[in-house]
Amino acid sequence: MMMSREKAARVRSLRACAQEDFFHHSYEYHYNWLRSLVLSKLDADASTREVLMFLGPARIGKTRILEALDLEFGKTRQEASGRRKDLLYVRIPEGGTAGSILGTILRALGEPYPVSVKLDELRNRVRQRLASTGVKVAIFDETQHMVDEGRKTAVRAASDFVKGLIEENPQVTFVFSGIPISAYLREQNPQLRGRCDKPVYFLPYNWSVTAQREQFACAVLAVHEAVTAAMPEGDAPDLMRFIQAAYLLGGGCFGFVIHFMRGMANALEQDAQSQHLTHQHLVTAFERSSRDAEYPFNPFTSDADITPAMLNQAWQLVMTEHGLQRFIGAQALVGATPA
Repeated sequence: MMMSREKAARVRSLRACAQEDFFHHSYEYHYNWLRSLVLSKLDADASTREVLMFLGPARIGKTRILEALDLEFGKTRQEASGRRKDLLYVRIPEGGTAGSILGTILRALGEPYPVSVKLDELRNRVRQRLASTGVKVAIFDETQHMVDEGRKTAVRAASDFVKGLIEENPQVTFVFSGIPISAYLREQNPQLRGRCDKPVYFLPYNWSVTAQREQFACAVLAVHEAVTAAMPEGDAPDLMRFIQAAYLLGGGCFGFVIHFMRGMANALEQDAQSQHLTHQHLVTAFERSSRDAEYPFNPFTSDADITPAMLNQAWQLVMTEHGLQRFIGAQALVGATPA
């Protein structure tokens, strides 16, 4: 059964609110910082390269930022001297072996993955291609795949590989991004620590910090407006409870809010009996979008208060899950977005 024009417009409106260009304070801060870094390296007079790590919990928005930079600066162009590319964006494949990573780099540079080629030859090809295409910034996403095994020997081998890649390509600024476990690459290798800056952390909004709570609320306000427009008049959820519910989804990681928006759009689209977004659609979307699949509380099915303790616990769960306990307390979040 075909959707009515009005229903289709409501679904589009919800999806539009969750598009890749949905900005919020913390996202903009880190995006602008990385974009400024890239621009500085594209300057013809830039003579110094940098090596840094950009880390944060899952669904915090790191990949969205990196993909936006790739879209702006990563285009390949054909010049008289050959194929040129300023920025290289690579997603580390699961397993993260040296051979698979080097092959992924070559494919991203437009060279088919060579079969039955020794590792040293792969390294030489990558070095030659990075130089010949003029890559100035190389971004590696999902860096945690290099340390997923957790064994010290595997981590050290991965960090030695990264150190070698950096040393063999002195003209390239490297950005390694992933969840916080990626920091082991730097921590397990004293020589790499000397070449790589301390990680910059993209952390979730902390509900107990007034400025961050207000920043999160301002971003969710736009979501609430889209939800209100898609529901029958008078049926919209209470604004403050909606903000708190959005926070519970991912403990301040805004990617969960975006996923929640997509879930509402899908629930409405798939409901042949409804022309408007309904309360039940919110219930379903929350259950499917929550960070914890076994989360016992759905604020759209319960009238119980959402307490500050619940909200703070949601944030602390994200932090401890990713080994970020050192950022809890002391009224300070090192590396977090400034107020």
